[in-house]
Amino acid sequence: MAIEDISQDSDEMEITIKGSNITRWLFLGLPAIAFWIIGGLGALSLLGGLQSGDVVPGVGTSPTDLSVMWGCISVCAAGGIILGMTALFRTLPRRLLFANVLLSIFSLFFSVLT
Repeated sequence: MAIEDISQDSDEMEITIKGSNITRWLFLGLPAIAFWIIGGLGALSLLGGLQSGDVVPGVGTSPTDLSVMWGCISVCAAGGIILGMTALFRTLPRRLLFANVLLSIFSLFFSVLT
């Protein structure tokens, strides 16, 4: 029996990162990721505090309303982080990335505000 050398050089997938993608990611993707992480973790901690009873809703606010709001912020944070990371590997429009940065700042602001 002969042993064959099987090489898969033609089937290997290479991930390349363009220089323009790195600059877009540094100026638009990375800040959005950082703000989404901070805002998302804040929303998750407030949601956890609401479930454990440590966070008490204010007058005119129900726990359900706060759960929905902070849950939406957490879901949007996950989407914004994924979008920011995608900017490193794919060329995304600057408008989309800029909108992601603005939304991340607003989410952080409203997460702290509430």
